[in-house]
Amino acid sequence: MNQAIQRAAGLILVLAAISTVAGCVRVREPAAPPPPSGVLREEGARQDELDEAPTCPASEADATSAKMKLDPSKVLAVQMQALESQRKVPPDRGKSKVNNFTKWLDRTHETWFCRMDNWVRSFDTLWAPEGTDYDYEVSTFRLNCYMRAGGRGSEKDFEAKVRFNARLALPALEKKLYLFIDNTGRDSLPGADPLEKESDTRLGLRRVWQSIRDSELDLGGGLRLRSSGPVVYGDLEWRWRKKWLGGRFDFAPSGFYYSDDGFGQMTTAVWTRPLGETLAIQLRLAERSTEGTEGLEFEQTARLAWYRPGRTRGWVLQGSLFPHLKSSELYWDNALLNVTYRNSLYKNWIYFNLTPQLDFAREDDYKARASLRMGLQILFGAKPAELM
Repeated sequence: MNQAIQRAAGLILVLAAISTVAGCVRVREPAAPPPPSGVLREEGARQDELDEAPTCPASEADATSAKMKLDPSKVLAVQMQALESQRKVPPDRGKSKVNNFTKWLDRTHETWFCRMDNWVRSFDTLWAPEGTDYDYEVSTFRLNCYMRAGGRGSEKDFEAKVRFNARLALPALEKKLYLFIDNTGRDSLPGADPLEKESDTRLGLRRVWQSIRDSELDLGGGLRLRSSGPVVYGDLEWRWRKKWLGGRFDFAPSGFYYSDDGFGQMTTAVWTRPLGETLAIQLRLAERSTEGTEGLEFEQTARLAWYRPGRTRGWVLQGSLFPHLKSSELYWDNALLNVTYRNSLYKNWIYFNLTPQLDFAREDDYKARASLRMGLQILFGAKPAELM
């Protein structure tokens, strides 16, 4: 399984590099096979788009163990449904250009998503007894590439990092059980700069239970891979969601343990309220403490979003304050103000964002330091998250 994950991660990185030069290469490709019967297509799609749409290799849809045989048509159907929304072109972008390169790009994206999903499914069904009630669920993969120029005094003048997140479904072993691999700094304050969040790779298992109404319990554990060696960790998070004051309130306390850093905890509270069809406001409070840090770290964030159709593109204006309570003294580590523009670079599976930002950090005596952050996001089966 480790080799499969390494191969998948390597292929994702290769596709990311290819995607950044979209439109600069012409590739000759054979005609695409017709879409399989029974696979759902988006309502109102143009016929030429459906004819151009690639399909997953049928030979790989049955990549299962000899013990448990799955229905290849059902495997293919859920994979195509997962990719369906990513084929769409935002309605205000007009018709998408179709050429040899874009057809090759779509086919490459879809083929490697299906292959990675089938690798996971092969592992999932390896020990499952014949006749198991199988839930045809797909795995999802997400890749983020960030670059930043400028910033605070302690930061480099130019920095680049890659963040990845793979959520691997294991329904044959246990429903709501997932194998994951990521380096997204899950235990950092949510409003922190993505390039500053902890970037050690984590590999582990997650189990989700529906607890009381409008809430769920998330238990995870595994290894964090550091240069000094692997570190054992575990975490537990309870998430509760409720409609409140015309919006949505999300509350999530969590606790975590790392064998090198000890125990820690973090709690977030987020209230999001729409202000019409295209505007929304969000207020977020968070606090965090660990055995390895002194005192309590806080975050207070306010956001105003202007959506474009689909709520995955548009502008977000954000202001954040990061207070720190240490030895009964309250001060702020940093305050920031930024505006982010996010749009689709190609259909609904490659996005880019630009974020000019001003930091007022304690280390710089609260003098304004400017930076520009650029990001590229590539989705494999994962749904585009809302802008906020």
